[in-house]
Amino acid sequence: AVLDAAREPLVTVDAYALMAKKLKPDGLVVQWLPLYETDDETLQLILRSFVTVFPNATLWQTQAMDTVIIGSNTPWRPDFAAFEQRAREPNVAAELKRAGIAFPAMTFMLQLLTPDAIGRLASDGPLNSLRYPRLEYQAPVAFYADATAMGPYKLDTRLRAGGAADPDNLLARYLAWRKQPLSADEFAAYAGYQAEHLPLNA
Repeated sequence: AVLDAAREPLVTVDAYALMAKKLKPDGLVVQWLPLYETDDETLQLILRSFVTVFPNATLWQTQAMDTVIIGSNTPWRPDFAAFEQRAREPNVAAELKRAGIAFPAMTFMLQLLTPDAIGRLASDGPLNSLRYPRLEYQAPVAFYADATAMGPYKLDTRLRAGGAADPDNLLARYLAWRKQPLSADEFAAYAGYQAEHLPLNA
């Protein structure tokens, strides 16, 4: 797991600062962040440490209780036209289909949290660092309690009151760019994906 003692130094502000120095101008940092065998307090510690270095971070659903956090040194501004073009290339389309992504829009449907939402979830508090390795002592408690962090799903920016997506969510921005709402086929494909991957207690 990403939270075990051997990998804990990679989840520190020190490691993130080093990553930031090594990034190219348009580079991205992607880190696996499981929500199982952890709790919201531990998740907040990790997110808080990450966004201290990468304030433009976003959180993405992969499987039911698996997510990835993506950070960059500058705000991420995806080229939607280039993305659609790449997604239609046979090799890329085949890999997306293998992952359950039937339409380009489904990629953006997997964004759980915007930078603002991550900041709200992380809230104020201590950081995890090499000097103060709080995660090394905190994570095992949640692990042995078989806890699950549900905070990201409670703040899911794909939905708001009334069913509207957060305007800062990339799905909302993608649909505004293409000037076309989700089609019935896109909804059906997304519903099938979530039926397989979304946690029952979310």
